[in-house]
Amino acid sequence: MKAKSTDVEDLQCAIYDMHEMTQDGLAEISAIAKLALCALESPTNQPDLDTLARAFSAIWMRAEHLEGCIATEAISRGCASEGIDALRRAEARIASQNRSAK
Repeated sequence: MKAKSTDVEDLQCAIYDMHEMTQDGLAEISAIAKLALCALESPTNQPDLDTLARAFSAIWMRAEHLEGCIATEAISRGCASEGIDALRRAEARIASQNRSAK
């Protein structure tokens, strides 16, 4: 069975969107992690633990947001994995977006 050109275009769009989303999200996570490591490794300063805690919290939140966005894209296109936790979060996100759109 040959794929319709709209199916191929939709797939290309989804791949582009996920690529852009992951590149941006992972770059942010990497930058925050590098700054936190620099703060921990600084020989002249005592690290500000509150700031480090916020940095690690930001990494955690950004990673979860990224995971949810990718899962939402996969579910909306019928390509989701069977990871129950990720599916549950993505379904909740889709439901929230549908409520916001109304």
